Amino acid sequence: MLMEDLLFDDTETINYIWERLEDSEKKCINKSLIQDILDYILDFYEEKGYLEGDDDDEIAIPEEELFQFIKEKLELSGDTITENLLEKVLDLEYQFSEENGVF
Repeated sequence: MLMEDLLFDDTETINYIWERLEDSEKKCINKSLIQDILDYILDFYEEKGYLEGDDDDEIAIPEEELFQFIKEKLELSGDTITENLLEKVLDLEYQFSEENGVF
């Protein structure tokens, strides 16, 4: 996976996620925080070296490790959302990426 593969318009991703959240979930998160989560995903990929290499390389993303990384980043920034909501946002980001050929 190359960096260019991950450089798509975050606005589309954010709107995709936002539109699929329940009204009650939208009270606990905003689009700015979703942007932060997307940035943390890229930070994780970069830290793990996933953004380097061949397009044909199969990369198994350690989901629990990614989840914990983002959870810690959120805590450090003072942002809090439930683990269930974070998991849903991550699932929706992955779903968007799959549907749009990022993975």
